[in-house]
Amino acid sequence: IDHRIHELESIKMKTLSEKHELKKLKARKRVRKYRQNQNEEQREAIKRKNREQVKAARENESHEKKEARRKQNREQANAAREAESDTKREARRKLNREQAKAARYAESEEQRETRMKQRREHTNYKGAH
Repeated sequence: IDHRIHELESIKMKTLSEKHELKKLKARKRVRKYRQNQNEEQREAIKRKNREQVKAARENESHEKKEARRKQNREQANAAREAESDTKREARRKLNREQAKAARYAESEEQRETRMKQRREHTNYKGAH
């Protein structure tokens, strides 16, 4: 960061984007320095406060905005999945299979019956078409 700040400050005639970048870098540097001087308890308090603010903001969003955010999240997740390598994809699938297997072993008899019933209904629904 220091190197880039120095580069941008040495430019006599800065463009708007360079001015903006310089301002952002200096702010980042100040925040990092400030956070280094905080103790762990203060950092956790700030993180907790930020999480609560984000949660409150999301609860107050309109339905359309929530749907737009969810759509964007889905698109990003799908793009990330498509871009991952075959070995990484296979490792993710293996992990998912193991987690599902562990969840099946941990579920109660009622949960098992409910799952099996839903599976039968889904199979019957597929066969009806």
